[in-house]
Amino acid sequence: MLPSPRFGCARPLKRATTRHSLPWPTVLLNGMGVPQNYEEARHWCEEAAKQSAGGGGGQYCLGQIYERGLGVTPDPKAAMKWYDLAIRLGNRDAIRDLAQMYATGEGGKVDRQKAFLLYVGPIMNGDRQALKEAARLRSQMSETEWVKVQKGLRQQVYGCKTGVCHLDVKKLEAALQEAASQ
Repeated sequence: MLPSPRFGCARPLKRATTRHSLPWPTVLLNGMGVPQNYEEARHWCEEAAKQSAGGGGGQYCLGQIYERGLGVTPDPKAAMKWYDLAIRLGNRDAIRDLAQMYATGEGGKVDRQKAFLLYVGPIMNGDRQALKEAARLRSQMSETEWVKVQKGLRQQVYGCKTGVCHLDVKKLEAALQEAASQ
């Protein structure tokens, strides 16, 4: 499976000259009007990551490369590291990918609590797919796990770690139940 066109990289880096108008690593990874070239794509993603510019696009791109093994041996732990860095730089696409890795145990053990907490920011921004994923995770949790998630939610709200500073846990629970019933 080829990576989605959500790859990003810093604006100063080379942009595609094809009709797609996408970041150059995306064009190279997907072979869009040019020969597919994972090695060169990785180079441009690394350059973007070094700049720490572009909202974490270079880091996200590297996460995709290592998760999917595009021109490299798949390395889920490296992918998780790059996704985490991308999230810290504001890349929203990396949230879903990292949450999915925690939810499935790719790169380590299954951690539904971390996966759920990663989905909270997108949920509060109206992401219905994140809500569905969180509802699915909630249905798989024991009550002990859910209590820990609630504690984590309170810490996120007070610390505003994800930009979610006004979270009504009761409304979130109601939304999760509604999403689970659909």
